[in-house]
Amino acid sequence: MLDSERGKLRFPRTLGISIAVWLVSGFALMIATFVTGSLLASRGADHATDELVEVRSEIELLTSAARELGESSTAFDRAVLAFLGTDSAENRAALVAAGERLSEAANAAPQPGAPADRIGGDHLSEQIARHQALGFRLARLREARRSTLVSLESVYDVITRRLEAGGSSGVRVGENVLTRPTMMEMAAALDAARGDAMHEFDLGSTRAIRETPGETQFRGMLQLHEAELNQSPGTAWLALVVEDFDRAVQLRQTAQVLRGEVEAGRAEFSAAGELLAEQIREQYEVPAWSRFTTATASATQSLQGAAQDVKDATAKAVLAALFVLAVTTIVVTWPIRRLTASARRLANGDLSTRVRPGGASELATLARAFNQMATELDGAEREVRSYQALLEQRVTERTQQLQHLAEHDP
Repeated sequence: MLDSERGKLRFPRTLGISIAVWLVSGFALMIATFVTGSLLASRGADHATDELVEVRSEIELLTSAARELGESSTAFDRAVLAFLGTDSAENRAALVAAGERLSEAANAAPQPGAPADRIGGDHLSEQIARHQALGFRLARLREARRSTLVSLESVYDVITRRLEAGGSSGVRVGENVLTRPTMMEMAAALDAARGDAMHEFDLGSTRAIRETPGETQFRGMLQLHEAELNQSPGTAWLALVVEDFDRAVQLRQTAQVLRGEVEAGRAEFSAAGELLAEQIREQYEVPAWSRFTTATASATQSLQGAAQDVKDATAKAVLAALFVLAVTTIVVTWPIRRLTASARRLANGDLSTRVRPGGASELATLARAFNQMATELDGAEREVRSYQALLEQRVTERTQQLQHLAEHDP
């Protein structure tokens, strides 16, 4: 019987560990596996969360700066264009306020570390400063043009008064008003020159023409009636009128030059405003979206890693459960089966049955107790058989003695 047991799987006589310790150790191993996987997954999720929080603060800073710069830049552009349209005190105040707002936004905006801008390698703050300088320059040109218009109207008013003094509106003599046809013709020519000047100021060419048709007509009238005008109202009067008229022509030409500069500057300012808006988007919105994309990819990778950690922990837990099951089979199930089989053989009368101790300490102790019991039973059985053989021998001898006596009894 023992030889048949040797053909089976060999185990140590005893592991010295109780069943409770085996079970607790197995469950502790599975719990540790799950806890490790949970910690790894939690660490990955926390890392992704922290990175998203950090990116959120960065993006909020960049987007708020882009929004404020964009809005203040747009407001400044509108204020400049409104002032170029109507140079009122209200528009002037709005322009100053918009310029201050844009300066504050540029000073408060963070520097995201972007490379230098495309225009001349300048940074955005320098580009904003140039844009503001261009806007205020246009405002000064508009003011200079308005001042030129005021001076032009003033000069024409002076010439008109001189013509009136010379008799263009007539001279009252008693009940009658005597007019000079020459002065009336000159007054009409002056009105034509003034009308042409106002037209050129508002809607005319941006290039300074030498003389308008009205100005040519008035100058021709002066030359035509030069001899008469030298006589009356006089040479000094004529010199003053010519000087004033030359001044009016010069002011009209200056106004046209200023108008051309304003129109050219308006186009340049509009293009610069569009480019500035694009620069703001490139330096703030594009990095914000790029940072967001990078952070999203990193967070996705972290979450995927956390998910993989959970899968790994689950697989390890399954392996740990299988290991615990295998160990339980080795240290508990198989020893119990050996004890059961040995008990059955012992119950069938095989007193030579013995169990090899092994597995958990409790089962090893039980196996030793079983072996001791089997040994004692085997010993008792041997003693009973020996005593029975002795009795049988004595009975045989006594029987033989009785038969001998019976045969020899007379």
